[in-house]
Amino acid sequence: MNFSSTGAVYSAKFKSRVLASQIADADRHRFFIGSSCLREGNEIQLVEFNEDMMVVEAAKSYFHAKEITALAPSPVDSDLLLTLANDGESGLWRCPGASDSLELDDIDPRPVPMERVATLTPRGCIKNFSWQSQGSQKVASFGSHLSVFDLTSDAARVSFEVKVGEHGPKCVSKGGCWDPHSAYVVAAVHGCGAVGWDTRVSKQAFSIIDAHQNATRDVDYNPNKPLFLASCGDDRLIKFWDLRKKSQPVKVFAGHSHWCWTVRYNRFHDQLVLSGGTDSLVNLWRCSSISSAPLLELDTTRVDSGDGIIRSYTEHEESIYSVAWSACDAWVFASLDCSGRLAINHVPSTEKYKILL
Repeated sequence: MNFSSTGAVYSAKFKSRVLASQIADADRHRFFIGSSCLREGNEIQLVEFNEDMMVVEAAKSYFHAKEITALAPSPVDSDLLLTLANDGESGLWRCPGASDSLELDDIDPRPVPMERVATLTPRGCIKNFSWQSQGSQKVASFGSHLSVFDLTSDAARVSFEVKVGEHGPKCVSKGGCWDPHSAYVVAAVHGCGAVGWDTRVSKQAFSIIDAHQNATRDVDYNPNKPLFLASCGDDRLIKFWDLRKKSQPVKVFAGHSHWCWTVRYNRFHDQLVLSGGTDSLVNLWRCSSISSAPLLELDTTRVDSGDGIIRSYTEHEESIYSVAWSACDAWVFASLDCSGRLAINHVPSTEKYKILL
């Protein structure tokens, strides 16, 4: 572990591509990291950021034989975790000790086994999945089909399933997310666009055909403003959509020099958006004009602070495939590059005060 100019940096044991916040734990900055070794013997590390000491420590480590391509922690149970292996095998696991306090004197670096709770077996392949934000009993999986699973204590039953596309490799969805304003709508990345499905009536809720050139990589709903969606893709752009009028994005950000792989709204303050790309950059953006609340200057007069990039973070030297906001503090976020380098950073205090005051 060492320090950067703005936060803390941690090196995972192995190359890694997957990062997820332990969102059920709102008291600590905790993140899961999934390794991507081609050989057997991969691990999932649960790391904790101590903000007072500015250090990152491994709280727990779990054995996972195959390369990990997706992680999805439960939103309500700190011990539950969904994983996806590179061969498409999925599992819902109970991670012993994941909710325990971190005692530095008792840290054991050796990985321990997880307890398999259930296996998700939809029609076709799985590329990613997402928990329903309103609760812990529904999970959407993305791949050749969009499937919704109802979870019980020991099983995962398919309650909705639809083929994402009809022809060619681009019909496979590599990700998506639940609409936080609806218990029934799921958005899925689909080729160069995105499509939403209403799982009550098995019909499309929306469709954006050509959101990005070559491929759309990620989508994320605005948590505070219904019917607003962010997307990113191989054209290096982040686009914001009003789903009531989808012919053109309402805002476009350009700040990456190569593929933009992931985009994430701040879970509490939708003026803030994170993006990461294969140019090794993490960008923090301000999108005040299309947020649920405008920014304020320190004298509390309403102004147009200007949308655009707030800061680029350059701790990484490899491609970034995952970024995540902390569940403990709205102003802390993490990023992971494919070498296994994890960086923890803060929203600049001037930006924080504009939002809060």
